[in-house]
Amino acid sequence: MSSNEAKANYFDTIVGIATPLGVGAIGIVRVSGPISKDILQKLCPFLTTIHPRTAYHSTITSSQESIAVDDGCILYFEGPRSYTGEDCVEFQCHSNPIILQQVVSECLQNGARLALPGEFTRRAFIHGKMDLVKAETVIDIIHAKNQVSKDIALKRLNGKLFKKISEMRNNLLRLVEQIEGSIDFPEEVPDLDQRDLVALLATTWKDIKSVLNMQDFGKTVSEGVTVLIMGKPNVGKSSLLNRIVGENRAIVTSIPGTTRDYIECSVSLGGGLFNFIDTAGIRASQGDKIEDMGIRKIKRLVKKATVILWIVDGGAPLTKEDETIAKLIPKRKKGYVVLNKSDKKKRANSKTLESLTSFPYLSVSAKANQGLTELQNELIGVFLKPKSDVKLDFMCNIRQVQCLKEAEKGLSVALKSIKLGFEQDLISFELKAVVQKLGEVSGHDLTEEVLDGIFSRFCVGK
Repeated sequence: MSSNEAKANYFDTIVGIATPLGVGAIGIVRVSGPISKDILQKLCPFLTTIHPRTAYHSTITSSQESIAVDDGCILYFEGPRSYTGEDCVEFQCHSNPIILQQVVSECLQNGARLALPGEFTRRAFIHGKMDLVKAETVIDIIHAKNQVSKDIALKRLNGKLFKKISEMRNNLLRLVEQIEGSIDFPEEVPDLDQRDLVALLATTWKDIKSVLNMQDFGKTVSEGVTVLIMGKPNVGKSSLLNRIVGENRAIVTSIPGTTRDYIECSVSLGGGLFNFIDTAGIRASQGDKIEDMGIRKIKRLVKKATVILWIVDGGAPLTKEDETIAKLIPKRKKGYVVLNKSDKKKRANSKTLESLTSFPYLSVSAKANQGLTELQNELIGVFLKPKSDVKLDFMCNIRQVQCLKEAEKGLSVALKSIKLGFEQDLISFELKAVVQKLGEVSGHDLTEEVLDGIFSRFCVGK
């Protein structure tokens, strides 16, 4: 039992501020537990009749001194028809930290205790108001960094992921029960047909693998798309970055090599997060130590990048610097050749470019603000629009992905054990571990330590 769990008693009445602290129109103090209504009546003695799910306008008073603390809206939710499944009260006050803290203090003096982080949602899980997948989705919605991440989290609320994981877990649990029954009671429980056993395990393995294969898109959305801008000096890399970001993040002059190291900035495009890295201009190395250090740093950034924008001066012939840059780009890396300064009459030699890279071409003019919308739409279309086989309601968070990976590995071991003729008790042992991991996703099999870790991500009032 963790230290947090030792402090928690889920028969207590808890109180917490459910809105961000700061000056504003409305701030909410949330109370949940068996004496919630008693606390409400002590703080709002002028409310003689209180019906559940009805909003009341009332003065909130200090029960000790009978002086007004605030004037606000009061809501009472009778369990189990509440967020937590318990009796709940919401004091909707003016959002002044002094007022909110005073209301909390009054609740504490009348028998409540401070809620632990995520304890309201944890109680909702304990009382069966939501499964663990939905509970984790709440925090994913709160922490979503962009529109697409929020949409993915909302999709998960429909319960399809929970149903799928529960179905797989239940199928494997029945197998374990039959295997162990045939071992303990051979005369009463028949052995499993090995072909049926292998078929069901293989199907479950494929189902888990299918869910895991969708997660690359989720990772891209949650972490953002890293776009590396590279090219020789004075081809307009910084101008392009400033146009995309919409502000002067990079210094732009006519002097080659203005950017000495690299500049990072993030911008929302199409509801998703794109992390742009503007690098220093690359020159053909002539043994210069500083240049060599810069190239080594860019090589590390190339590995980190999701996509590369190779900026080429579309109004000038290619040079040795361009050839040096082409050699730094791995063949399997995704990217584009961006022909900047497309408003000029001269063009870079397309045949030479084709011999250096297989990247598709995009023509832009950062100076004239031409072609940038097409560039942005290309990035959004390729990296933010899921493929047809990606189902947003099956997107998982990091913890869930790790559990599924361990379950998939366990099934692989079980299938190999069957082929090698291992005893059924060993196969049952592997399948129990898989059932455990699937149960950690659905919430059927959880330790208090795991629950503490999950709900510690929440704020106190949630």
